[in-house]
Amino acid sequence: MNEVYGFSDLQAILDQTREAVIGLSADGKVLLWNQSAQKLYGYPADEICGKPWLTLILGAKHDKWHRFFDAVAGNPAVAVPDLNRMTQSGIVVRVKSRCLLLSGNHPIFMMLFESNDFLRGDFSVWNGDRETEHLLNSMSTLLIGIDADDVVRRWNAAAERILGLPGESVLGKNFFQTEIRWHWPEIVRRIMEGKEERTTSFWEDVDYMTPSGQKGVLNLFVNPIQGKNGQHLGYLLVGMERTAARQVEQQLMNARKLEAVGQLAAGVAHEINTPIQYIGDNIRFMSTAVHQTRERLSLAGELAMGVIRGEVPREKARELLQMLNNTNWNFVREEINTALEESLTGLERVTKIVSAMRAFSHVGGTAKSRQNLNKVLDNAVTVTRNEWKYAADLERDFEEELPHIDCYIDELNQVFLNIIVNAAQAIADKKDRGESARGKITLLTRSLPENWVEVEIRD
Repeated sequence: MNEVYGFSDLQAILDQTREAVIGLSADGKVLLWNQSAQKLYGYPADEICGKPWLTLILGAKHDKWHRFFDAVAGNPAVAVPDLNRMTQSGIVVRVKSRCLLLSGNHPIFMMLFESNDFLRGDFSVWNGDRETEHLLNSMSTLLIGIDADDVVRRWNAAAERILGLPGESVLGKNFFQTEIRWHWPEIVRRIMEGKEERTTSFWEDVDYMTPSGQKGVLNLFVNPIQGKNGQHLGYLLVGMERTAARQVEQQLMNARKLEAVGQLAAGVAHEINTPIQYIGDNIRFMSTAVHQTRERLSLAGELAMGVIRGEVPREKARELLQMLNNTNWNFVREEINTALEESLTGLERVTKIVSAMRAFSHVGGTAKSRQNLNKVLDNAVTVTRNEWKYAADLERDFEEELPHIDCYIDELNQVFLNIIVNAAQAIADKKDRGESARGKITLLTRSLPENWVEVEIRD
């Protein structure tokens, strides 16, 4: 066709257009077939050129085509009728067409400019022009398109950058067999729910890992795609990178947490100071008792040596006897035992407070970790003890075999601390106004089906 019309660069130019361009001779044979036409219908140019265009039309009689062609010859502005076409793979499509009529010394030549509007979606919904590809690849949002057969059809540049997988490693493959490292059971569940309910699913803070081991966080939308007749065409995953934002949130959370711990510092210092004081008192008492005992043992030793030598120093014997008479040994024995027990209890108390403070001041990461909520609550109680002990009694009702759960421990620490402090302050305010006597704060934990855990805080 290019030789007939002398348009040496026509094919190259038309291959750049987004529309399917078909050149037809006066008798309806295909003379030109650009790349968009090949994408739309599936026929390569060397297979379709020279054949009647009518081979693509379903349910149209030849006389209808000739009447239309005659009308176009007489009036180049006539509209092309919306006729069904069939792709090489048997997919029925309806296209909207515009025509350009060329005439002169050569037979009439008509060019159809067609854009697809599919009656049946299959993979065709994922076909795109270069402008669309450029637009999608310019987006900072991850975009993954999966067709009705679960085959990956779209994988934009953001998906490559975020997940660390190049398009050629996933395009054309079953989505569920790709090497994306994230929580597949939850992904599958949400996709299946979207298919059944035909609703968009939103999943916040999806943890993922690139092949190089870099961890990140996404907010993910799972959008089912439906055709005009309600048929399932596939689904679209749209993900927004949250790693940097999550890190900033984590830093703010840590700052707020340390601020809260700082506000409790005086109370915590008091909680530590109390056992330290009686540990000190007990150590001083035991030091005095040990010193007195050493004096008596020293004197008893001298007497023993005198007996061995045949000498009995009467003065030393009287001195030792007086010391023994002045000492209440039963009292010393009992008090030493008490002092040791109190000191050990105080050390355990200090150790528990320090451990709880370390747990609260620890700077965690962006990923979830498995935690025992009984322990988390117990730490919160320990850190806030000076806030509630003057206003309320605190009762724990913890299930002993509570399953561990995945959670953001820093955020959970902050939540429990705030709730207990707020409860204590509310009780103290009522008590100061004379509206109530000493209050009560109750903490309960219960396990639920499917590894869920319930935490209840009452005041």
